[in-house]
Amino acid sequence: MRARAFILLLTLLGIGATSALAQGPHEIALLINQNSPDSIEIGHTYAHLRGVPSSNIIYLDIPTSPDDIFAGITLANFRKLILEPATRTLQERRLNDHILAWIYSADFPVRITTEVPISLTGATFTRGEFPDAEMVKQGRYASPFFRGPMQPDEPGRPSASLQEFAVAFSDKMPLPAMMLGYTGARRLPEDTVIDKLRRAASADGTRPRDPVFFHISEDPRSKARRWQFDSAATELGKVGILSTISSNRPPTI
Repeated sequence: MRARAFILLLTLLGIGATSALAQGPHEIALLINQNSPDSIEIGHTYAHLRGVPSSNIIYLDIPTSPDDIFAGITLANFRKLILEPATRTLQERRLNDHILAWIYSADFPVRITTEVPISLTGATFTRGEFPDAEMVKQGRYASPFFRGPMQPDEPGRPSASLQEFAVAFSDKMPLPAMMLGYTGARRLPEDTVIDKLRRAASADGTRPRDPVFFHISEDPRSKARRWQFDSAATELGKVGILSTISSNRPPTI
């Protein structure tokens, strides 16, 4: 299951996919922790597999011990150590006008220690501007990319590509992000992460028909979306994809 989840994340960002709307490797920034051999090896492997230009690779000076950097980081340090230097580098290289997503290699902090903790990728998406804590707690923070509906019986809007959103939002464009692997406490071994990257690349264009699991929990992200699960499962069934809605974790496949 973990391998398929990995492939899904890579496919969602579209790197190397065959769709006309897929993101090209020149449209992502690949961030590597220069102090971590694992981060360097994993990042370079991904760049080779996906054809990421060297100009789009950014090496950041992330400490290896202060503030338990591999688990959590303050919002101020996220801005100081990651967001600001990466943004500045993209501007200096004149790449910022067409970068649509960030890819983190391994050995980055995974959580921002705000009042209501937010993930590294979540903080990247909001460009370091933490949304209202109560909205996050209640699951009411809506992504600017969300096309609706916001509630039952309300029509949604047509989907759009990241390129279209970039034109609409300009420098206020939210920044989708993902992490290639986690090699901190309770880590995945480096060779396991690299193997999954290679398997993901080999899956390009294969259109797998594996079942989809909708997980029900008390997490605000699950509760806020619960009313949409049944209709989504119905739509998937129309195109021949099985799905399960359950509070149980999906079996390891």
